Amino acid sequence: MGSTQAAEAKRLIDICFEAGVNLFDTADIYSDGKSEEVLGKALKGKRDQALISTKTTFRFGTGPMTLAPRVTTCARARRKLRRLGTDYVDIYHLHGFDALTPVEEVQDTLNTFVREGKVRYIACSNFPDGT
Repeated sequence: MGSTQAAEAKRLIDICFEAGVNLFDTADIYSDGKSEEVLGKALKGKRDQALISTKTTFRFGTGPMTLAPRVTTCARARRKLRRLGTDYVDIYHLHGFDALTPVEEVQDTLNTFVREGKVRYIACSNFPDGT
């Protein structure tokens, strides 16, 4: 977030690695995808040392394509991987519950990412706990 650029991010990541920290979390809604770009550049050549976590939501933006959440989610996943400079992410979070998309569609889309090797683990954040 903010104005951190790749060189500064690389320095900070090196400090994290030295301290034993190797999990880095981002999302395409952080600075309109810039945080993913900066993280990808900062981890160049060190991807095998890091765990990358990123977040998505099924309905994002406006217009008719928001009615096709699977299509937009797949396109967003491709853009995320390109910005991060990797062919997979370790943890892919749903960044909130989408009551308009069938749970089966959400699960199938995420499972497809896992089967294709684009995602190692799926997770969720900002979901109601049912209480």
